[in-house]
Amino acid sequence: WDAMPGRSLVSPSVGELRACMASRLVCVSGTITKLGSPHLVEYKQQYECNRCHSRFEVDVDIHAGGHVQLPEVCPNDAKGRRRKKRLGREFQGSQGSSSRGSQEQPQSGCQGTNFTRCEENQYHKDCQELRLQEWNRQLGGSRGSSTGRESAGGNKTPKSITVRLEDDLVDKFRPGDEVQVTGILIQHWKKIGKI
Repeated sequence: WDAMPGRSLVSPSVGELRACMASRLVCVSGTITKLGSPHLVEYKQQYECNRCHSRFEVDVDIHAGGHVQLPEVCPNDAKGRRRKKRLGREFQGSQGSSSRGSQEQPQSGCQGTNFTRCEENQYHKDCQELRLQEWNRQLGGSRGSSTGRESAGGNKTPKSITVRLEDDLVDKFRPGDEVQVTGILIQHWKKIGKI
């Protein structure tokens, strides 16, 4: 397979995929052996700051079981604070107070730390998983061999990998289809239970 320095795309066989290729663009070929049902996954959530009431969106890590990493402080910048200052000046001006020292606030943003999820805005996309098995010819055998054990050494079993399809690629393939997949290789760890 091609992994020359300076090139962003690598093209190993399924059995040659390694952890060092994670987060890289890879291209693998094989046969679809198993196809899951299409389903919806949430890929983004919206939250509202309890302090300044500004809203922001946070990506959902669908590869880590739907984990959401909220920011430590509100991402609202100084523009929101400037609007509040202007309203404060108008209110204080109507009472006859015009001291600028008490009206000035640092332009460091909201700095709020408590957020509420906005349930009315939900973001989902279509998703489907399949199992892709490397061709027998990649092991040294013939492509038409059905077992994958008829390779040169006679003892190699074809490797397989899970592929996640999203959006317009969902529900376009069937088991037995021979495909070439190009995408980002992601390490996906599953719980193995108590040992």
